[in-house]
Amino acid sequence: MQLVTCNSEKDYPHELLSKDPFDLIITFDLVGFEQTTLMGGISYNLVNSKFVNFLLHENLQNEKYLSKQLSLSMFFYCADRKYVTYLREHYPDIPYLKSLQGSEETVEAAMRSAVEEVLAECHLV
Repeated sequence: MQLVTCNSEKDYPHELLSKDPFDLIITFDLVGFEQTTLMGGISYNLVNSKFVNFLLHENLQNEKYLSKQLSLSMFFYCADRKYVTYLREHYPDIPYLKSLQGSEETVEAAMRSAVEEVLAECHLV
């Protein structure tokens, strides 16, 4: 299993994402969404991978990129149900958006369940 950590724009792994195929890429708080193509699209849309995007905070700096065309391979999970409602109202074209809040005891357990859900949905397990 390969693990890539990208905490800021300067850490964005351009070469790695363009060369190596990944089954699943996990992002937090829309890191990397500011990377765009020459035509202004989101660079992640060009990566042949499924994405699980965890939104653990609200009013994110890169939130504006949710108004752009998003790949159907992107799955978004918010830590808060209110934020899901807000995002659905302001960005109705997000392809897959759910809340992490559920029966799980911890955020970590909810995130694990979300990843398992996406893996099953995409027939990666």
